[in-house]
Amino acid sequence: MGKKNRLLLSVIFSSILFIGSSITPIDSYELGFLLGEDYIFGLSFFEYYEDRDTSNGNYDIDEYRGGFEITFNITRLDLGSKVLDLAYYYPDGTLFTWTNFNFDMAIYTSYLLADTNNFFDIDFRWNSATDSVVLYDFDINFGGDPRFFIEPIWWDFNLGLKSVFNGSTIVDVVDVPSSETDIEITFGYFLEILSSYTINNRNSLNNALDQFTDNNTDLLLHFDLSNVIHNYVYDEDLGESIYVPIEKFKVDFELRYSDGGILDYFIHRYELAMSFEDDYTKIIDEYEVAYGGLKKLRTPLNLFSIIPALLVSVLIMKYSLKKKKEKVINEL
Repeated sequence: MGKKNRLLLSVIFSSILFIGSSITPIDSYELGFLLGEDYIFGLSFFEYYEDRDTSNGNYDIDEYRGGFEITFNITRLDLGSKVLDLAYYYPDGTLFTWTNFNFDMAIYTSYLLADTNNFFDIDFRWNSATDSVVLYDFDINFGGDPRFFIEPIWWDFNLGLKSVFNGSTIVDVVDVPSSETDIEITFGYFLEILSSYTINNRNSLNNALDQFTDNNTDLLLHFDLSNVIHNYVYDEDLGESIYVPIEKFKVDFELRYSDGGILDYFIHRYELAMSFEDDYTKIIDEYEVAYGGLKKLRTPLNLFSIIPALLVSVLIMKYSLKKKKEKVINEL
């Protein structure tokens, strides 16, 4: 082979390597949800509130558990604009419609999974009594229901997760009184002070990031903020409000999809328990969704806990854990 031919092959081969290294994954996938098909989901709600006066034994307990099934039928599926129309039925036959439901993964990741601050709400405060910062509030800003159907571009989904779980992201800036310097709180620092945490079953951030491979379809979170997160309460002896650690505060979040983009399982749960002076308060709030109906829920429901369709038509769109938590905590 002549030098000219060898040189030409070398150039071609180098070009192929360069092009191959610069290619981004293409949006090639197979949807798991189809036009005209029915998809049944089970949804449940659990709320528990306990308030006790330890000085006299008086207590008040409110507990509610309810659930229902909903059947989605895809009546329009537009692959160009990535929207679909749904007709959905409750067990009593009540029919509703949901038009222009967007299943575009790019839109999903451009906000919710754009960065740490979009996904989490992390609030630190300055504690003048100890001249230090304290964690005051935490929540996952998932905003009610997850998407029941999503475009299965999983490499984009996991790229978004890597943006969310960035240890160097500044999640809060605390103003220090009588100081010209503010304190910047990073997501990495937040994780360091927790009692424990796991992200996709890994208890270190670096190991968790390794789980976000191009074909991963799950996000599993557990945060134990016990004795780390604080409430701001009035101390009658001191005559002023103080920051008090909350003895138990755990948040669990699980989001699982099928390879084709159908929501398989979702749960958002938090549990809180704290004592202050003569008061003891316990709160549990949980929202669970499972593909396949009520029988697929991890928390079984009996017939008496199945709530009528008309009572939940608003809940499916509006449910928010954060607002409920803030309302109850502020009343402690």
